Amino acid sequence: MVVVMAFDLTKVRRDHSWPWRGLTLVAILAISAWWWAPPVVDAIVSFARADLPQKDSISSVVSMAVGLLSLLTSTFLGWIQLRKRRQGFPSEELASTDGRGHKAFNRLKSHIGRVRSLPPMSAADALALGVHPAIDLRSLAPRPGESMVAVAAAVDQAKKKGTTRQHIEAYPELPLFVPREKFQAACHALLEFKADGGFLLLVGNSSVGKTRLLYEASRMMLPDFTLLAPDLGDGELINAIADADFDLPPMIIWLDELQRFLEGPYLTAGHTPIAATAIRKLLEAPSPVVIVSTLWPEYARQLRSTEFDATHGFHRPRYPSALDVLESRRLTEISLDSFTLAERGEAARLAVADPRLLLALENPDYNVTEALSGALEIVRRYERGTKEQRAIVDAAVDARRLGIQGPLSAKLLLDASRAYLPGHYPDDSWFLVNLDDLTSAARPQDRATAPINAITSPDRRTMLGYSVTDFLLQRLSRQRAGQAVPRLAWEALTANIAGPYDQMRLADSAYEKGMAFHAESLYRKLTDAGTDNWQAARKLSLLLAAHGQIDELSTRADNGNIFAAEVLIGTLVSENRIDDALAKLRLYAQSGGIYELRRLAVFLDLCGRRHEARAVLRGLVSRGDGYAERRLLELLVSDGQTDEAAEIVDQGNNWSWLGAYGLAHLKSTPDG
Repeated sequence: MVVVMAFDLTKVRRDHSWPWRGLTLVAILAISAWWWAPPVVDAIVSFARADLPQKDSISSVVSMAVGLLSLLTSTFLGWIQLRKRRQGFPSEELASTDGRGHKAFNRLKSHIGRVRSLPPMSAADALALGVHPAIDLRSLAPRPGESMVAVAAAVDQAKKKGTTRQHIEAYPELPLFVPREKFQAACHALLEFKADGGFLLLVGNSSVGKTRLLYEASRMMLPDFTLLAPDLGDGELINAIADADFDLPPMIIWLDELQRFLEGPYLTAGHTPIAATAIRKLLEAPSPVVIVSTLWPEYARQLRSTEFDATHGFHRPRYPSALDVLESRRLTEISLDSFTLAERGEAARLAVADPRLLLALENPDYNVTEALSGALEIVRRYERGTKEQRAIVDAAVDARRLGIQGPLSAKLLLDASRAYLPGHYPDDSWFLVNLDDLTSAARPQDRATAPINAITSPDRRTMLGYSVTDFLLQRLSRQRAGQAVPRLAWEALTANIAGPYDQMRLADSAYEKGMAFHAESLYRKLTDAGTDNWQAARKLSLLLAAHGQIDELSTRADNGNIFAAEVLIGTLVSENRIDDALAKLRLYAQSGGIYELRRLAVFLDLCGRRHEARAVLRGLVSRGDGYAERRLLELLVSDGQTDEAAEIVDQGNNWSWLGAYGLAHLKSTPDG
């Protein structure tokens, strides 16, 4: 039997209770003196009256006893110290740490709040970790008025086995766990991580059982590891822990919905992404740190996607920081799908102990885990909802589909959902009553499900906005993938969106879907906000050129926007206005910037003005520009001016592109 203790944060501070403990010990000794004082006094008097040989014998016995007691005390204290190191931080360690240690402690304290300790994995709350609770047994059955044969059959079969509701009464919110085929792979990975740490990622669709599998595997393989489950998006906590200079206990870091912790389209405004360096530090910590996480397949593809960089001519990661995390050499990725035939057979075998499994198996339209997590009821509420309720949900789904990942404000939902209403609504009285109904999950008719979730701050004091339930979001996003978003919805989203990340994602969606007006408006807002967003600046320049707004494009280029300058030059060249393009490039080169001078030299070469191009390149070579040196060598060799080229090669270190044969050939060739 393993005895597990929680990681107590109060142990990281100095123990200020020792004076009271000392006074208590003195009081106990004083009160008990009437019992032990007389024998001690008699022993001292007898020792004083004894002769010398007797004193030597007594002294030897006492010395041996004191030595043995000291040894036992040292061993016991060492064992206590080792136990503390395995389960928490010794108070002396944190007292000697610098600001990083105190920052990590304060972030932990802020995260935990009034709770004094982090629990071990064996005592973790499954629902708090994101495991879907199973809805009531009746919710899996047909609605009133429909057949109840399935429910009766399931309960009767359980009664015959003598296990009716036994499991449900013991664990009312979780169904019996059905071991999946990937369960052994997850357990094997966690077992390997137990000594040195590691990173486990489960990838699968909504409601396929990812979080439950991680929960069961972690409890089985790492029961005594301390559990740290940060709030969604709280990457700052993980970064602070990674930077701390005190020893961590053996720890599991729980990152359900990993996309919420990474740089990219799913990080909401105000949150800090987890840095790849923080992941590396944690995995290299002296004590084993195991990171477990889940992700949808489409999120994984998006975070790993690339885009073509026209400026440099190659594909680059869209979200390099997220890609660094997902490509970690310590990461083990496991894909999880719906129940296989073998897994359904195992669920049927276990169904006698939990009638909910049998009812879930009998549902032909939903996977077992989908039915157990309430997916059927959520879809029913949407499909049977009022036209106003469906309008609100459709607006929320399209907002997510277009890239808005932060909480959706009530104002945004109100304005956007009007685009989906079928009739005339002169006021807004219809909205709140329908929104309240969609977010309700406590009434009997709700069956513990809600299509729309209210999002609050971590301290539950502030309403941040709303979101769509995961399963309904994934289902409707796929159904609506080919449907156009109404223009009124675009206007509402553009007007109500907040935060640069959501603005950029919405602008990109508008750009890709041909909604040029809204894309231009959002790109202009991002570019003019001074956020140094090169993607927004580049796409705004392309839109301005496409719409013939050359004056604004020229103004932005003259003000130092390099993307506007590139697009402007390209536009002038396409219109055969070569002299105007060259004049602009000469103007930009007056700043003395290396990039501007390079661009001028290349353009002069393309225009056949090689003498001027070489002059510009010589100036750059004198400033130590390796690119200009290689370009100048190419021009000199192609023009037959090999003496000057050979002189440059002899003086510089950037001629490796020529190769040994090319260098020898260059030096042996007379000027043409």
